[in-house]
Amino acid sequence: MMNLPIPDFRSLDVRVDDRLNEILHRALARDLTQRYQSGDELLYDLEPLHLSLRLRPDNETLGSSFASYLTTQFPGRLARHRQHQHFKRTSRSAATAESAAAGLR
Repeated sequence: MMNLPIPDFRSLDVRVDDRLNEILHRALARDLTQRYQSGDELLYDLEPLHLSLRLRPDNETLGSSFASYLTTQFPGRLARHRQHQHFKRTSRSAATAESAAAGLR
């Protein structure tokens, strides 16, 4: 699967325009450095596309819809990502609390 070329989605569905095709290719890039580095980055590119279609979703709705899609397509991977993000936040919070406590001594 990882060696198969990423398809031109415009040839698979006439509703896919050039910009959406670019976004999909970046989201699925084999080289991790070429992929979106955060959900915010992806949302930044998707929002104008949705606005041009007059769907006008807010970030929360768009993020929720995309997370739901990812959960159905990649159930284990998204769960691992969320666990990793929670661990990073928890570790960062603990380090901040330790630094603050050290400063009070």
